[in-house]
Amino acid sequence: MKKFFLLISFAFLYFASIQADFVKAPVVTYTFSGGRFGDNLIAYMHAKWVSYHCGIKLLYKPFPYSEQLVLHTQEEQFTEENQNKYKKIVFLGDGASVNKNRNEKYPVFYILPYFPESAHERKHGISGSGGKWAYYSVNWEDPGFKAELQKLICPRVPLAKIFLPKDCLTVAIHLRIGGVDHTDEVKRAFPLKFPQEQFYMDQLERIYKLFKEYPLYIYLFTDDPQPLFIKERFQKKFQGKKIQFECRTSTNNDKLNVLEDFFSFMQFDCFIHSESNYAVCVSKIHDFIVDIEPKDMKWENGRAVITEVHTKVRPELFPKALKAHLKMP
Repeated sequence: MKKFFLLISFAFLYFASIQADFVKAPVVTYTFSGGRFGDNLIAYMHAKWVSYHCGIKLLYKPFPYSEQLVLHTQEEQFTEENQNKYKKIVFLGDGASVNKNRNEKYPVFYILPYFPESAHERKHGISGSGGKWAYYSVNWEDPGFKAELQKLICPRVPLAKIFLPKDCLTVAIHLRIGGVDHTDEVKRAFPLKFPQEQFYMDQLERIYKLFKEYPLYIYLFTDDPQPLFIKERFQKKFQGKKIQFECRTSTNNDKLNVLEDFFSFMQFDCFIHSESNYAVCVSKIHDFIVDIEPKDMKWENGRAVITEVHTKVRPELFPKALKAHLKMP
């Protein structure tokens, strides 16, 4: 009988130690918005910052297309079983922060709720729960964190690249129209995700003047099923200028080329885009010579007019030919 009780005690201590090994430190995971690739990826990136900055493990939740990214093989995946081993769950944001004390009796399972990166959307939009968005500040300029994102958010299998000409500045324009899921009501609720075409033309004109009519090669990335019509309008607007326009000529819609376009953006020198999380993720991962996005707007006659634009220029990335053209030292 004594041996039996010793065996039971040993088994209890053994299984308790297995659980203790897993929950001896805090972890963090994230929730989704119910949106698409950009929303899902920004949720991962927000939680990845918590993991990186606070030195705790991230439990990765897969989402459509994530299995095609390096992060899918490098991150430990979330399971309900793992979460159930934790006695304390804390939702981050709204003042809650990570306790870095590793001597807690019950390590914490942190959950970072989805929130949009757009400050305008956080201010004017309504969260999925009907209240204010939870928010956790991220230092996107931290070089170590950016390097980590670049290592993990890349395709597991190389994707086809766009051939880019030399002796010019290349500009990717992500002109989001919205697919069948984006009704007029949705577009009105998220005006900075769907700027008018004029916004992109105005910003392209700024780049052309900024670089003193240096030759530009423009690729129009869009979810519109007829991108050639958009290309024609841009060509007419900039007729007579040293600007070449291209776009995809094969079948196109908002369900195609999701990863192909995402990683193609990073081939270009400059990026003009909306505040769609899809494009915002790219601008956080990759450094462009010029990065332009809308930041505020007002309604005029039922149309969203952009009133504030954020422009990031990195002179240290200027190629020699451009510096010579601008007569820079």
